[in-house]
Amino acid sequence: STIGISSGALLGAMLVNLFIPDPSIWILWTAAFITAVMVAGLILILSQVIGGGKLQLILIGMAMSLAVGAVSSAIMLYAEQRMDGLFLWGSGNISQSDGELAAIILTPALLLLLLPLLCHRHLDMLSMGDEMANTAGLKVNRWRVGLLMLAVLQASLVTAMVGVLGFIGLMAPHMAKLLGYYRHREKLIFASVIGALLVIFAELFSRAMPLAGYRLPTGVLTVLLGTPFFLYLLMRKQGLAGMVMQETGFGLASLIQLPKWLALFLPALALTLTVAYFWPAVNGEYFTQWRIVVAVFSGFGLGVAGCTLQALFRNPMASPDISGATSASVLCIILALQIWPDASRLLLFVCALVGAAIVVTVLFIAMRYQFNVSQLALLGIAISAWCGTIASMVLTFGAGAASVTVLWLTGTTYGADSQIGLLLLAVTIPCC
Repeated sequence: STIGISSGALLGAMLVNLFIPDPSIWILWTAAFITAVMVAGLILILSQVIGGGKLQLILIGMAMSLAVGAVSSAIMLYAEQRMDGLFLWGSGNISQSDGELAAIILTPALLLLLLPLLCHRHLDMLSMGDEMANTAGLKVNRWRVGLLMLAVLQASLVTAMVGVLGFIGLMAPHMAKLLGYYRHREKLIFASVIGALLVIFAELFSRAMPLAGYRLPTGVLTVLLGTPFFLYLLMRKQGLAGMVMQETGFGLASLIQLPKWLALFLPALALTLTVAYFWPAVNGEYFTQWRIVVAVFSGFGLGVAGCTLQALFRNPMASPDISGATSASVLCIILALQIWPDASRLLLFVCALVGAAIVVTVLFIAMRYQFNVSQLALLGIAISAWCGTIASMVLTFGAGAASVTVLWLTGTTYGADSQIGLLLLAVTIPCC
């Protein structure tokens, strides 16, 4: 789930559900596996091209998750009649499975559990590094691809059956290591048992604590449980944080050198010509013009916000979305809309401001504890995952306004009017 494979599998299963009525588990699994392999392959290719170490792999995976999630959100928008079911299914809902389904996939599931155990020596050699594995006579690239296919098969099967159960694949291996199991033969066995216990615990907890007459999806609880564990790993002096702290390779060097006046004049001219082309009212309606105003000043605001965050945190990877500020703002707005469906734009703006302020405060506290560029980026991932899960849960239970809210959350100027435009101008211009 932290490198985008689960999101890819979910997209594939979702596409099949949309175009094939009542697909079999084999069709779902096949589609989930194909899209997950495509995402995994793209992540591997990009990580090799970009380089820079393990942190870049996680950040590339996060970017892929955002991209795939955007496609999934678009599918939900164009399938309003199945919105509620897709939300529940994608959130990791164990109750949607039954004994007949479990019996069908029992044999391949057991086989996928046993195959990695047969390859435990190869995993031990790969964990020592490519050079030592090559010295030991292991064909590294061939085994890496083969074992990756096994992992994707397992993840896609789970996703095809119950949706995304986030962070289980992160927590279980680390908990096995905390119990003292480092060699992969024992580690695989105990990680599988611990993973099963975590999912059972989340499922029983979801049954014991219904919310507003609904059961919480199991996947929501696994993410809520996994996020603190992720932060624990992040703050450890050794372990995950120590493995991924590689500071090189961030930011971009100047591609071309232009005089300052020309560097400002060219994009300003392009912006002016674009606005002038689209500005004339269509059939006497000025609705399109306010959309242009909102689009322009939204870009201004996000650009200024990104520059400010990068300077404040001395982090070239900082931005409103990567830092978690956007996710926290979205969560506060969703909660406000559930309580006050007719909330004014000003109230929604205040709610968004509160959410972003909380995240910025958390990041400043993290800086006081000497978090570096890598740790701050990973902290933003954790905050975004937690807020996104809570938001999906609220949308699931607030089915009446779900489709309208998701349309708004995908980022659109549709519906922009003078109230939105003037509020945006009043906030953006002083900040610029």
